[in-house]
Amino acid sequence: ANDSDGNDLDNSGLSAFLNANMSEKSQARNAELLIDDDYTVTSSNNVFADAIEGVTITAVSTNVGTNETLTIGLDKSEINTRLTEFVEAFNTLSDTLNFLTDYDIETQEAGLLTGDFAARTIETQIRRTMSDVIEGASSSYSTLASIGITTQRDGSLGLDANKLSSALNSNFDDVAELLAGDQGIVKTLDDKLESFLRSDGILASRNNTFLAQLKDIDEQREQLNLRMESFEQRLRLQYTNLDILVGQLQSTGDFVSQQLDIIKAGITGKKSN
Repeated sequence: ANDSDGNDLDNSGLSAFLNANMSEKSQARNAELLIDDDYTVTSSNNVFADAIEGVTITAVSTNVGTNETLTIGLDKSEINTRLTEFVEAFNTLSDTLNFLTDYDIETQEAGLLTGDFAARTIETQIRRTMSDVIEGASSSYSTLASIGITTQRDGSLGLDANKLSSALNSNFDDVAELLAGDQGIVKTLDDKLESFLRSDGILASRNNTFLAQLKDIDEQREQLNLRMESFEQRLRLQYTNLDILVGQLQSTGDFVSQQLDIIKAGITGKKSN
């Protein structure tokens, strides 16, 4: 910044700060959080990530000497939202698989993967996982249907929000075990999808098969092109030879016609004598 009066040595404008006696009023320090009057944690950026396991606390203001109450609860609405998104994602996958594998009787058009075992295997195994009883889960909540996620008549998944909410309110731990336990739906589906996507999985195997088939088609096309070129050359040669033969026959025919005319003329002359 520049002094507006152009003189940096006077005591007016910004130069007044040059000779001012400044003192530190408050020293900068890390934020401190005292828990239960016993455990103190500090942070240089007002974010406490290790104060309570699994909880991140962000300090937005200071209240020195004032006790604050921190209440930690379960965000059940978020769980509902995530399960709704899960159902929608499954239905999108199901619609895509149906589009690729179905046969339309009216138009007599088949999907690109109609009859493909890999596509059907993936859908069958995922659907089976959705309906299986989860080992280790409570008897009350051991399937997705028990918390309101069921298969509809058209094959899509539906979510009964009231049934899910009731399950979460009555026994959250059992629902959590069903969904996120060591043998829960999430882990089972994750393992299943990983088996599909790994380098030696069904998708990679099917992809390699398609690539091999494309290679065979390219080789067959190349061989067909060579045969067509050979066939074309043979036809051209036959046409050329036929054209030569036609010319020779034409010449022979003209010669024979001339000879017949001569013979005819000779016979006619003898008769007139």
